[in-house]
Amino acid sequence: MKRLCSALLLALVPVAAYAAPHSHPSGPNLTFGDISNPQTVLSVTGNPASGAAAEQRGIRFGLLSSIGFSYEIGDMDNIIDDMDDFLEEDFGELEFTSDLQGLQSMVREYDRLESRFNNFLETVSEDGYIKLGYSAHVPLTPVVATYDFLGGTLALDANFSGQGRITIQGEQDGSAPVISHGIDPTLWSILGDSNITSEADLLAEIQDQFSEISSPVEAQDFLDERDTTITTDARIVGEAAQLREVALSYSGAAWHHQDGSLYLGGKLKHYSADLTKIDKNIADEDGDGAFDTLSDEIGENTHNSTDFGVDLGLLWTAPNYRVGGTLVNVNEPSFRHIDGDRRSLDQQLRLEGAVFTANRNWVFGFAYDVDSANNLIGDEYQWMTLSAGYATQSWWIPGVRLGYRENLTGTKLSYISGGITLFRVANLDVAYSTDSVSGEDIPRSAIVNLGLEITF
Repeated sequence: MKRLCSALLLALVPVAAYAAPHSHPSGPNLTFGDISNPQTVLSVTGNPASGAAAEQRGIRFGLLSSIGFSYEIGDMDNIIDDMDDFLEEDFGELEFTSDLQGLQSMVREYDRLESRFNNFLETVSEDGYIKLGYSAHVPLTPVVATYDFLGGTLALDANFSGQGRITIQGEQDGSAPVISHGIDPTLWSILGDSNITSEADLLAEIQDQFSEISSPVEAQDFLDERDTTITTDARIVGEAAQLREVALSYSGAAWHHQDGSLYLGGKLKHYSADLTKIDKNIADEDGDGAFDTLSDEIGENTHNSTDFGVDLGLLWTAPNYRVGGTLVNVNEPSFRHIDGDRRSLDQQLRLEGAVFTANRNWVFGFAYDVDSANNLIGDEYQWMTLSAGYATQSWWIPGVRLGYRENLTGTKLSYISGGITLFRVANLDVAYSTDSVSGEDIPRSAIVNLGLEITF
């Protein structure tokens, strides 16, 4: 487990600036979801129309508005222990001696390894993975300015994140065994024959099955010359993505009515992505060789590319409710792997709604992704969130919020989330999955965000 996590961390070390990934919502948005919420300045990272709809005027910004970390573990029984045990096995030399009992014991041990690893790889290739992620905004962002001379609201955001996934798989074409011994199949069959009960019977059977061997002495020499190593075709397979984003948005009122107001907004985003692929045989060099050289592999298999993205949003606000929608990545920006494969940020429509009490202290929100999309490591997501929050005007009474979020596709994990705001500036939000790792008393996934934000 430690080595797998280290491999992922190696892939995520080069830090970059990145606007909040939808797989890891920023700050209180982890609990609230993608709703235009006046209780946090980070709501402008969602719907670009939300800046002008905020009731506060002047300057709002984040001191260190959000920094967060996440993990996710695949749905496999005892995945952590099994994967570590797999990597700790000794793929060493097979010991050939003239001792029949020792030879038969060697065959039984190999058969045990083969059966265990084949069963393990069949499960882990599909469901076994470990995923780590992080996200943070550049200090002082987002900055949101609302003044009459602007005719609306300008918002500047810059933040960074990375996400990586790693697993173990069998041979790429599925034709090779998970582990192999390299010994002639006929000889292997003889060594595993339980009807052979003496060294003399063993040598006689070898002489009988191999036409080039004419005596027991030659059969013994043939055995003594066997020298091979157990090897594995299992591979460490992983992907990592770091995405830098700087975003500038503008929003303003399009129409006022006695029952409410309509706001429109647009956001231009500059993306810079580092995409990494790892595909390395576990048996390279020695037992830990695949991990020992991962840093070189990552450097050789990482490619940077840039693109621009555009978001469009609208928001209808009334005294006690809001409804709106955001079309994210209208132009579907794409980025290239070093091997030429491309990954895109899919266009996606997000709907939102919120109900407020008259004093704006309580908010009840709902957000829904109309369609599914893939992130840059190929994970599919389509989020639905429900939330309730209480904001206080007191410096001493904390604000609190609770939420539920579910990925309607892909992993289909659901999360219980909660957050607290202290002294009106410090936020802590945590989300953990309702599913646990089988055989372990830990959630399959968890996300935590910390941050500070302030208004002038």
